[in-house]
Amino acid sequence: MKISIEGIAPFAKPEIIKIVESIESPKLTYLEDGKVAITTLVFEVEVEDVDEVLMLVKKAIRATELGKMLAFRVIPTGTILYVK
Repeated sequence: MKISIEGIAPFAKPEIIKIVESIESPKLTYLEDGKVAITTLVFEVEVEDVDEVLMLVKKAIRATELGKMLAFRVIPTGTILYVK
């Protein structure tokens, strides 16, 4: 399964990648894809519970100083409207 983090400023991308990849369980892998918008990061994860992973990623980013300054959303890749 792939998840997207949208609305990330280009200057913050390296730090957000480090934060998300530091999550130990489940392990998220950053996918570099030139087709994705400049403000979007895509990660792959092997897990069944989508909502749990999305909340975990949001909390990990929001727990940092940088995450408190950014406006972003975490959604399953390919989803236009995701409401939970």
